[in-house]
Amino acid sequence: MARAPLKTVMGPLYGMDKTEDELLQLVVQNIPMGRIGMPNDMANAVDFLLSDLSSYVTGQILCVAGGMV
Repeated sequence: MARAPLKTVMGPLYGMDKTEDELLQLVVQNIPMGRIGMPNDMANAVDFLLSDLSSYVTGQILCVAGGMV
């Protein structure tokens, strides 16, 4: 289940009074890799799992989250 911020009366306490670019910068500050993940990042992980390079990988959870977990 994905979590998304909502603009409510409590919003300013959580940064919702900021512009979209300002909010994006706040998010990036909390990602150890220092950038937002891109669709290609997820695609690369899927490509690895579908390739022979992962032939000995079993029962793992692959977290593509820029180090946030």
